[in-house]
Amino acid sequence: VAVVDPGVGGARMPIAIVCDRGVLVGPDNGLMARAADKLGQKAAYHIQNSQFHANQVSSTFHGRDLFAYAAAKLAEGRKPSEVGPRLDTIVRLDIPQIGWAKGRVWCNVIYVDSFGNVVTNLSLGDLDRLGFREGRPIEVLSHTGGKGRGLMTRSYFDIPVGRFGLLVGSQGYVEIALKEASAANKLRARVLDRLEIRLS
Repeated sequence: VAVVDPGVGGARMPIAIVCDRGVLVGPDNGLMARAADKLGQKAAYHIQNSQFHANQVSSTFHGRDLFAYAAAKLAEGRKPSEVGPRLDTIVRLDIPQIGWAKGRVWCNVIYVDSFGNVVTNLSLGDLDRLGFREGRPIEVLSHTGGKGRGLMTRSYFDIPVGRFGLLVGSQGYVEIALKEASAANKLRARVLDRLEIRLS
């Protein structure tokens, strides 16, 4: 169940997405699209069947009255296809694709955590294809003018003080971190900002 739903009570659809490795339930607002791709999306359904929501559905609390209820029914063994009609498409967030040239890659910030680590839309596979390897020096530039040098590292511990570390985080995405400081502040980076990472 995923509930980041500023459109609750509006026109966005409640959906169930069947994947190779589970079923996702939540709003059709782009929130679940990347997870569905990673989990092997097979089909998506519009939750309309009244057996898959509470008798009274609050217009401000679909997480409780609709999504959690539908997920519980599915966990009991009901088939996802029972929730309602199959959908041809789901909403996807408009995150630009990565771009690359020899020795450099362009990506976007998808999240900044509470420590100021900058999570990008790059994966380890992207870095491998581009020749980025542990220990290689890198330079990071933000379209806002922030920049700095650092290294490809395996962990936060390996990041030299005052330098950026480029590493793969627990969700499989490449992060930019500073030891005991905020990489986001130094780069002046916010969600969806464009970054350039260069081998130096």
